[in-house]
Amino acid sequence: MLMSNQHTMIVEFQSLHSSKFITGFKAQYSFVTNFGIKEGQQDNRGMCVFNYQSAVKTSGEFTSPNYNGLYPRNTECHYLFYGKERERVQITFIDFDVDGLTPRCEESTNSDYVSFSNFAESEDRKMTRLCGSAPVEKREIWSDGPFFRVIFKSNEMYDSTGFQAIYQFKGPTDEEQEFNSRKNDYAPKEQKRNSGNSIYNSSATASLENSIVIISASLLLLDYSILVFL
Repeated sequence: MLMSNQHTMIVEFQSLHSSKFITGFKAQYSFVTNFGIKEGQQDNRGMCVFNYQSAVKTSGEFTSPNYNGLYPRNTECHYLFYGKERERVQITFIDFDVDGLTPRCEESTNSDYVSFSNFAESEDRKMTRLCGSAPVEKREIWSDGPFFRVIFKSNEMYDSTGFQAIYQFKGPTDEEQEFNSRKNDYAPKEQKRNSGNSIYNSSATASLENSIVIISASLLLLDYSILVFL
């Protein structure tokens, strides 16, 4: 499944010769304004800005644009999390494949990336970017306080399937319970002796100027033919 990064897309079909055995392709298209991101409240001030508020929902899912198809190129999305007082935001990636060169994921290496910040408008230098296939130990991210910002950014070169993540707003009690639960998991278990033998489609249709295009091919059988997406 492909998605444009603006309100137009050109699909070009070229064939060198005809054949009665080759049937061509059949595709579906749709115009959307939500970038294929199904959860969160979209902010009208930006093209791809989504708000998640603890007062509305304490946990849920968010994804890169067009997940689990290829994310569009030259696209930047902001995910803004607003918790209650004394809450923190926990982000857990359950799938992550963003084209880029680790560990820095810099623009100079033509890397797409996901970045994190505890600030509304400035970069958080202590938070490292993620790209490539994130290792397990980096798939859980915590905010310092009730506000957190996640940014997805792609360039014009390569693309991939992106990410799927779970967010949770957690207060001090939740964190204490989770810490105790993990501590118990690693605590030695008491052994008893016995004599016996001891295991996130709501695709909103809008004007073409503010929409993007999704092309999904359901049948593709071409003989010496070229299909170009621009």
